[in-house]
Amino acid sequence: MIFISLMRDAHIPDTGLVVTQFPLGPLDTGGKVTLTCNTTGGNPLAELNWDCGEDGDIKNNTSGNTSSYSVRFEVNKSYNGKQCNCSATHPVTTCTQFSQITLTYHLQEEYSPPRIPIDLPVFKDTENDEFQTTVLFINHGAFGGVLKQAMETAQKWQVHTERQPLRFFDRELIPHLVYISRRLAKFAVTLVTLFWLPMQQLPLTLGKVTLPVTGNQQIVDIVRKSLKKGTKLAVFDHIPSNTPFILPIKELVDICREK
Repeated sequence: MIFISLMRDAHIPDTGLVVTQFPLGPLDTGGKVTLTCNTTGGNPLAELNWDCGEDGDIKNNTSGNTSSYSVRFEVNKSYNGKQCNCSATHPVTTCTQFSQITLTYHLQEEYSPPRIPIDLPVFKDTENDEFQTTVLFINHGAFGGVLKQAMETAQKWQVHTERQPLRFFDRELIPHLVYISRRLAKFAVTLVTLFWLPMQQLPLTLGKVTLPVTGNQQIVDIVRKSLKKGTKLAVFDHIPSNTPFILPIKELVDICREK
């Protein structure tokens, strides 16, 4: 009698399948995508299954009258245009519903630059600069120095250009610039840029910093007065490039520890 009662109450899900993808949009190599299939209603609840030709992390969940089935896996360019199907099969009536989603892969444009006509440097020399050894540079960060092999490479490019200017400017320069720009764009921003991004948000105006610096105590007093309690990060330039003055680091560290 119980079996008959269950059969009489059995019905397929009230709503069709809903499939979602996370993250949305085109996918990149090495990234992972999560596909989720949901259905609501039905007695008993439908049995869900993904067919995507990939074994991944599976999560099957039932909450109230809703069934959810997720699969997570890593993708590559072979997945571009791939159709993944979700099926919901009612265990009593064997009625099956289907829904599908098409994956899109972010195809990277393959680009080959012109052949480089010179030998590139390897930078293996221990003394690879032209600094005058009789002078001690305390701080030359504002200008820096060109490595010897980099300078020699630049001169080789000049010679190559002068040998056939039309070939270089008309056929080689732009493709090389495009190639280099794409490679450089993949690098993270420099440490200086990361430092100045939050600094630009500070309401600093002309006169906020007192110059010239007359002594260690002036620096110590300014930091002690300005540094708020609970500060998590304080950045000091040991030898500021604009003022030939060595900051009293020990005293500043003590103040930071007090705060």
